[in-house]
Amino acid sequence: PGTWTFWESELIPKKNSGEYHMTFPSYSTDPGIDVVFTATDNYQNWLILYGCTQDDKKA
Repeated sequence: PGTWTFWESELIPKKNSGEYHMTFPSYSTDPGIDVVFTATDNYQNWLILYGCTQDDKKA
């Protein structure tokens, strides 16, 4: 047995402000989190929304 930790990410359209919902994997006890960006300077038109997930049932 072990723990598998990995990154999940997605590209989302950049706006001056916006709220995005980042969903968690199906095995998570929470559906996801809402992330609010008030300003972004990543890339010209896109930004990367990412988070670290952990699965104790794998590895």
